Amino acid sequence: MTLIAFDLDGTLTETLESIVTALNKTLLHFNLPQHSFDDVRKMIGFGAEQLIQKAVQSDSKDYINTLLQQFKKILSVEQKSVRLYSGIRELLDQLKAKGFKTAITSNKPQDTLILLTQSLDIQVDHVIGVCEGTAPKPDKCMIDQLRKLYPGHKIILVGDTEIDYQTAVNAEIDSVIVSYGFRTVEELRGFGIAELVPSVEELSRVLLG
Repeated sequence: MTLIAFDLDGTLTETLESIVTALNKTLLHFNLPQHSFDDVRKMIGFGAEQLIQKAVQSDSKDYINTLLQQFKKILSVEQKSVRLYSGIRELLDQLKAKGFKTAITSNKPQDTLILLTQSLDIQVDHVIGVCEGTAPKPDKCMIDQLRKLYPGHKIILVGDTEIDYQTAVNAEIDSVIVSYGFRTVEELRGFGIAELVPSVEELSRVLLG
């Protein structure tokens, strides 16, 4: 029995533009300097709170939380334009038909994650985001939760960043890292990730055999 745990942003969904726009609108709201598309791309992956921290270079929890609430408010609007990568819905359907369990493990806040997966009608068995008691990746907390929910299942983590790769290392599970998401091939290679999957079509071949 196998469970495929997918990252969301940059793995299942094309969300980069919505995140960049929401962040810069948040910064503009507070009269703070905005960031280039590429700079934001490199900041993404560790969750919304760390994204804000990196964007404003501050460790003040109250200040970060104020910006974070505004960011989540704007992001909820921007995410209405988010779409699945071409071929992902078919891949999820095929995995289900072959008896695989599927989950989403994302560093998005849990409430935001649930709303997005519902709006996109993403059919998976379980969804885990960041909330009280659930640490963001690369902590292995989300994988440990899946182990308890699906005992006896082999878990494979599919993601698009070094964060997903390190999560799998920390959890001592296999990973599949795609290069069509938020990191370039060169960046991923720089983190020592040798095997990369360049497309959803190739991902389907890797997972389905």
